[in-house]
Amino acid sequence: MKPSLKSTRLVVISAWGSRAVAACSMIYSLRVLSDSLSAPEYATFVIIMGLAGWFALMDLGIGYAAQNAITGRLAEGSTAASEVLSAYLILAVTTSVMALALYVFREPIAALLFGKILGDQGPLAGDTFFRSALLLTASASFAVSTKVLYAMHRGYVANAVAAFAPVVGLILLALGVTSAQDKVAYAIVALYGPNALVCCLLAVQQIAKAARQRPDLPKATFFDIAKAARGFLVFNVLGAAVLQIDYLVMSQRVSSVEIIQYYTIGKIFSFVAFINQAVLFAAWPTLTSLYAEKKLDEIRRQLNRLILMSAGVTMAATVSLLVSQDLIGRFLAPGTNLDIRSTVILGFSAVALIRCVTDPFAIFLQSIGRLTPLIAFAAVQAIVSAGLQWQLAEAFSIEGVLLALFLSFVLTSAWGLPLAARKILAPHR
Repeated sequence: MKPSLKSTRLVVISAWGSRAVAACSMIYSLRVLSDSLSAPEYATFVIIMGLAGWFALMDLGIGYAAQNAITGRLAEGSTAASEVLSAYLILAVTTSVMALALYVFREPIAALLFGKILGDQGPLAGDTFFRSALLLTASASFAVSTKVLYAMHRGYVANAVAAFAPVVGLILLALGVTSAQDKVAYAIVALYGPNALVCCLLAVQQIAKAARQRPDLPKATFFDIAKAARGFLVFNVLGAAVLQIDYLVMSQRVSSVEIIQYYTIGKIFSFVAFINQAVLFAAWPTLTSLYAEKKLDEIRRQLNRLILMSAGVTMAATVSLLVSQDLIGRFLAPGTNLDIRSTVILGFSAVALIRCVTDPFAIFLQSIGRLTPLIAFAAVQAIVSAGLQWQLAEAFSIEGVLLALFLSFVLTSAWGLPLAARKILAPHR
């Protein structure tokens, strides 16, 4: 089943709408957090949120593997009930193991992460870390339900969830964070709990629907999903080592106020990335189908359009932020006296622009299951990124972190991924 142009546009438009709603909610939540948390509490919250990309790995790559498997089944005109049930059964086991491990190691992890921010109180944040980590781990597993929706070309439903949950989260945050005993954990549960709950309900509905079809569950299906997931997991771990190591480095190298500034500007650029990624993920099944039909010229045109569109969105956002930078700190973080620097905005912009080049090619390679070049370049980039961030953060604070990220792309993925994709799309193939 090939996605229609109408359904693809609906997914993209609904994604943009949901991101706009989510952006407004999250931006205002920054103001609520600034007024309600002390600087050390806010920095602790930021570090945990900075690890969200790592917790997103807790599905162990099963989400993307299941998405491709379901898309393939539907393209053949078959039912995908076996793939749906197999994916969720694997997740039930892996999530339970992860939750146990997080509980056992909560205190030493908290001491490592929050020692610079909270001093001797760092290890005491173990319970706060565990509550937050447990929710984020469960969220990653339940989020597989949205990938199932994308595989079935119903991504607009996932986007509706993405619009609904942040609004509820903002309301819960505003109503209860000031009176909460554990303000950091409450803030994380308020902001991310509604999305986790809705995704859980979607997962239950998908499991029930698949179970009613009484499909066979051959071992081969489990092994196929697990084997495919392994490649996605390795790539995603390496990707996190490139893009999510920043908060780990900052927790050891820079001050609380600098961490808050990085998070504030980073959140704004993350919504720019969400806009671009909404289009990329909507294009995923289309690219899979086009490659299966050997329409290589159309794939090349799609990739060029994706690069130009995302670069335009990023440039518009950068100009807007530079014009309004004096207002950002006063509006988004009134309780911290932030002085937003132009160099920080330009640093985030440079990283975002170079990702406009690399991300479309990365999505294409994932959509056809060609993970080897992704893994190879991500492995090198992770080492380069971590080493540069550790050194440059000490010398140049958060600008050093951003410079390290930019250089890691320039030296690896910015030329490597387009080269790998174009070899696959060469006319003689």
